[in-house]
Amino acid sequence: MEGIIVLIVVVVIVVIIFAIYKGDIKRRGDKTQGTIIDIDTRSTTDVYGRVHTSYYATYEFSTPNGTRHTGSKNLGGSSRGLHSGSNVTVYYLPDRPERNTID
Repeated sequence: MEGIIVLIVVVVIVVIIFAIYKGDIKRRGDKTQGTIIDIDTRSTTDVYGRVHTSYYATYEFSTPNGTRHTGSKNLGGSSRGLHSGSNVTVYYLPDRPERNTID
């Protein structure tokens, strides 16, 4: 029982750190327009036989110097109406554009 509690605490801490990290990119980073280049659909089946689908967006954007970058984001259980060619706002750290996210 104690091991499960420790595991839950660790997972909660990791989720909080991830949320802060993504929020930090939006607060400290620059923003630009990007384009969705792919939406990947992944399905899993749980122990009760229910199918769960997750959507992953791959996008590209350019920094002011013209360098093109790509990023990806787990959109969760909805594609949010995004498709290849959709325009998105991309947030990135200017000194490390590989650290990026979309809304």
